[in-house]
Amino acid sequence: MGYRLLVFPVGHKENGGIFCHANSWTIVAEGVLGRGDRAYEYYRSYLPARYNDSAEVHQVEPYVYCQFTHGPESPRFGQARNPWLTGTASWSYIGVTQYILGVRPELDGLRIDPCLPEGWEGFQVTRR
Repeated sequence: MGYRLLVFPVGHKENGGIFCHANSWTIVAEGVLGRGDRAYEYYRSYLPARYNDSAEVHQVEPYVYCQFTHGPESPRFGQARNPWLTGTASWSYIGVTQYILGVRPELDGLRIDPCLPEGWEGFQVTRR
């Protein structure tokens, strides 16, 4: 990893950037711990549309996850980078479907173990 600190400018990627896919791992962790409110709160906190009010800084389509944003040491702090090139979308899908909704494939079948936020009355899933 040390060589990457020399390759990327300060605040960019591994040299101080803020990677987004780790946010989706918090959904998984909170779901495992049974904290549906927290899992959903984390999910909502990094949805692409959340950045609409700062679109001139974020500079990514409002429906796309980015790989990382420039960190506080960067002159472009808050600017998103590498949209469409990230594991954030797939990890978010896993976090929401498997750990909030709780529809999770396992070796011996399909586990249904929802961890819903308070106030949700439920949901419906159709499997084909």
